Parts: sequence; structure tokens; C-alpha cells
Amino acid sequence: MLRLNATGSALIYSTYFGGNGAGHESALGIAVNAANEEYITGYTTGSTNLPVTAGAYQAAIAGSSDAFVAKFNAAGSNLIYCTYLGGTNYDVGSEIAINAAGEAYITGSTGSANFPTTAGAYDVTLGGSSDFFVTKLNATGTGLVFSTYVGGSGGEGGYGIALNSQDEPFVAGGGVSGDFPTTNCAYDMTDNGSAEIMFFKLDK
Repeated sequence: MLRLNATGSALIYSTYFGGNGAGHESALGIAVNAANEEYITGYTTGSTNLPVTAGAYQAAIAGSSDAFVAKFNAAGSNLIYCTYLGGTNYDVGSEIAINAAGEAYITGSTGSANFPTTAGAYDVTLGGSSDFFVTKLNATGTGLVFSTYVGGSGGEGGYGIALNSQDEPFVAGGGVSGDFPTTNCAYDMTDNGSAEIMFFKLDK
């Protein structure tokens, strides 16, 4: 993880982040808040000792790979929070967005039938070999505000997420489910190929 100056001519900070030597980590998504604090998401395979912080939502790896969410201070010198996020199969965090309150919205792909979901979520059941997940963490990384699956009976996952001014998440990704949930009057309600782009909007 690193930060450059505005012209790309100087390295402001650069740091390693990860667990033990048996594991493998990749950071796939990044967001920065107004205070220049950096949020990253990605996945870890096999690392049982990511530097999770006191009170983190999920303190231990649960499956073959888990997503993670981490927040660093503006200088890159201090880990503000770090948590695993996942179930007992595989989970990958692909992208992250931050609202003005410092709450993190994460999307990615999960093959875990017990990925953490919340009461009243849009979908609390894994539909296929993999589903999108959309999760909102509180500002301290200690709890879920909401978390849901979105998917059909095939396989799909999220790769991009953005928020509007009402903090409603817009999510984009792709997959192979012919029964992916669509809405009335949607632009296209039919799977037309071997794999399709998929995008949707959730309420906040």
C-alpha cells in the first residue's frame, strides 16, 4: 500500500500489510475519506494472523479465504481498524466506498453459505456457486450495519461500488446466472450470453 504526491513525483508513504508467511493477501479496492484516511479491501488465503484490531467485527479467518477490511491513518503509520469478513468457504472483497460518517460499503464475491448477513437483508441465502455480497460496516469496523447476498442460481460477484448523496449503494459486477434478480422495466431482463454484466442499486 502506498501514497504518492499529486504529481506522482514523490512517495509520501509505502507499507507492507499482511499476515504470516503461509498466507497470501491481495488488496483489490481502495477508498479515501476527507481526512485522507485510507480504506482497503481484498482477501486473504490462509493467513490466520492478519493484524486485526481490538473489538474487530470478525477476529479470525473462517474459511479457505476471507475478505478483509482495513483502515489506516493519513500518514500510513497506524492501523485504525482491521477485520476479517467471511464465512466457511471463500470470500473476496473487490471494492469499497466510504460515506461521510466513515462507514464502509464493501462488495465482492462469496461462495460461503454462511456469509454474515443481517436481519431484514434483501437476501440471506446463497443462491448459486457464488453470489455478490454487499456489506456496510460501522465507522469503527466493529459491527455490521447491513449485509446481504445478491444473486441467482449460477455464479456471480461484485467488482465496483459507489454511493450517491443519499448513501444508496450502486453495485456492478458480472456472472452467469440466467435467473439473476431484475426489476420491472429494467433495461434488460434476459441473460443473452455465456456471461453478463450485472448492476443494481440497493436502498440504504
